[in-house]
Amino acid sequence: MNFKFIPAQLEDLAKIVEIYNWAVLNTTATFDTETKTVESRINWFHDHTPDFPLYVIKNENNEVCAWGSLTKWSERKAYDICAEVSFYVDPKAHGNGLGTYVLKELIKLGQRTNKKNLISRITSESSVSLHLHHKLGFQEIGIMKQCGIKFNRVLDVNLLQYLY
Repeated sequence: MNFKFIPAQLEDLAKIVEIYNWAVLNTTATFDTETKTVESRINWFHDHTPDFPLYVIKNENNEVCAWGSLTKWSERKAYDICAEVSFYVDPKAHGNGLGTYVLKELIKLGQRTNKKNLISRITSESSVSLHLHHKLGFQEIGIMKQCGIKFNRVLDVNLLQYLY
């Protein structure tokens, strides 16, 4: 399959929200427990700047099949050399290597935007995501024990960091 990794446009937001909402309802990849609306995500969309970008992955039919972002780790200015990595793949596109593709591209974006490190928060039960991050050079820096509850389960979250 041919994929394009391009900056997200406002017209992509509905599909970004759809993909994210699927993860909210079906996974522990996010600790959000309530779905989002396009309207509720407009400010979030505009908070992504060239230094903290939001990208989409489009297939050969120009359909959004995944998205990824680098988000400010903190509003404190000194942290601007650090970004949190997030990415979600449309469940219809699972198993096509898009997670690997997106994470590799986000690592490149981090370097182009002069980040010194990237951070990912991953639930400890998400072995596929943990494996992918480790494979691409992320190192574990800690575990936040019993820090969230979703689907009536108390969950740990692994913190991983990619250093440039």
